[in-house]
Amino acid sequence: MEDPNVLEKDIEPVAGTAELLSESAEKPVIEAAQATAPALTETTALTEANAPAEAPAFAETSATAGEDNRKSGKKLTVKRDVRSYILFFGIMIFVAAVVVCVLMLLPKKNPNAGNGTDNGIARSFMFPFVFTDERSNLYVLKSGDAAPDEIDDSVEEAVHVAGSGTVMYLREKELFEYDISGGRRRLVASDVKEYSLSGDGSLIVYMTGKGSLVCSSGKKVTELASAEEGAPEILYTVGQSCVVFLRDCDAAAGIAELCRYTVDGGVKSLAGGVSMYHRPGVSSGDKYYYCREGSDLLIMNARGSVLDRVAGGVPVPATKSVSMYENVTDIKVFDGNAPVTFLYSEPQISAASENGASDRADNSVSLLYFNGKTSSVVAGNIYRVIYAATDHKLLIYSVKEGESERVYRVNNKGKAEEIITFDAVRKSFLYDPDSDYLYFQDQEGALYRLNVYNPSKGPSLVSESSATLYKYPNKPFVVFTLPDSDKAVLVHSTNSIQQFGASDEARLYGSDDEKYLLLRSHGYGAISVDLADGDYYTRISSDAEFPLFFDGRLEKIIYVSGGVMHYWEEGRDRALGEYGKVSAAPVA
Repeated sequence: MEDPNVLEKDIEPVAGTAELLSESAEKPVIEAAQATAPALTETTALTEANAPAEAPAFAETSATAGEDNRKSGKKLTVKRDVRSYILFFGIMIFVAAVVVCVLMLLPKKNPNAGNGTDNGIARSFMFPFVFTDERSNLYVLKSGDAAPDEIDDSVEEAVHVAGSGTVMYLREKELFEYDISGGRRRLVASDVKEYSLSGDGSLIVYMTGKGSLVCSSGKKVTELASAEEGAPEILYTVGQSCVVFLRDCDAAAGIAELCRYTVDGGVKSLAGGVSMYHRPGVSSGDKYYYCREGSDLLIMNARGSVLDRVAGGVPVPATKSVSMYENVTDIKVFDGNAPVTFLYSEPQISAASENGASDRADNSVSLLYFNGKTSSVVAGNIYRVIYAATDHKLLIYSVKEGESERVYRVNNKGKAEEIITFDAVRKSFLYDPDSDYLYFQDQEGALYRLNVYNPSKGPSLVSESSATLYKYPNKPFVVFTLPDSDKAVLVHSTNSIQQFGASDEARLYGSDDEKYLLLRSHGYGAISVDLADGDYYTRISSDAEFPLFFDGRLEKIIYVSGGVMHYWEEGRDRALGEYGKVSAAPVA
């Protein structure tokens, strides 16, 4: 949510004193990026680190007829039959719009993956619920009124592919695809070490135990590359509907050939002589491809034409904020597309000195903006990147000038705007994209916040002391702990504050900002679960096991108590059977 008109109200400070989180803030940004970047990850020599539309007939008139009418002074009119055509087409357009609206309201065959932008840590759908138990048996629960169906046993790496209504999993190195509606599974491949899917689900890509990279699409199976014994594993990235990979590796020279595969186009070579030790990448919906040649980052198009070469370039990785709570069901993102709008470059080389030597200028790191054709410098000597959006539509960074620290906001057009200047370096920052607030701590631990789209309003004090900062996933909340205390404080975007015991209490939110599941530990390791709605509480269970699973509206809850799995829906609780250590399969 990015609303530049949001104005901040006064906030009631919370008392206490100090300490923090961000260990990575003082690390060089190149090291931090290489540690988290989705592609171009270094490996050792032996192993991978790992027509124009036609005009309507009734609109056509000849130039001659028009001139004759103008000369005679006659007024051009639309004939009655033409009006009937216009009325007919108008009615048809209206009917089509009504049909589209009705279709949009109909329930979809398969649910969408993801938690949604405001769904908190809840599941975006409850059923079908795919899970494993402590014996690695795989099940699917299709509704709250039926018993779970067993899919298979001895299962590993199960993923619920919600869009296609299937479950992918490994069993004793065999890759299976299970059709939830049909209740049948098919063997996709044998001797499979790992697998992935394209973003649109059209490709199944897997690595065999012998080191071959294979792609399966329907009945078409294509071996993309194979590795010789003792050679490093093949590095690849799966995109929206393609695979970009390295092949024909020359271990002595450390180089390989960069290729791209699609079902329609087959295998196409994009570049030769690229580094075999860095994972290639794909960006912007399979529009751009990148790899490393020596120390340079190459960005090219689907034809293999190099668009830009950045010395020591590294794509800026999206920020993953530290969270006190995680999604109750993991979201599996197979599509490896990563933005290259913003890049780091290596330290700049100063001009040659009098003795002919060149020196690095203060280990400075530049921030670059790539516009699809070439890159340009946004800022040199950046101190830290505070936040980078997953789509690179927003980036916040700072520059250190003497003892001061200047903070800037950059949009997806590469335009930088100063937000605030501090007379001393801040201890840590946390940006909340769900509320547009930038939270920051001074060296004494005092916590403030500032709306990055209305910086002229100035910062407001949140707390006189704070320790560690956390982002609440998909909600306009921030949580921080108090120093030398087990208390935590939850700050809403509306400036309301809730304090609770972080060691024995948890608040699990769905789509409603005022409604949550309250979990409290009591007795001998027991956990009580209550549905909190304003000042009212509804007991769900007095002895539940963690984790538990719920939908965004908190109307449907699955939990385990005493080894028995329960399904609760709006006050009605039903035992589903004995299933120990229930774990939901990640959803893709």
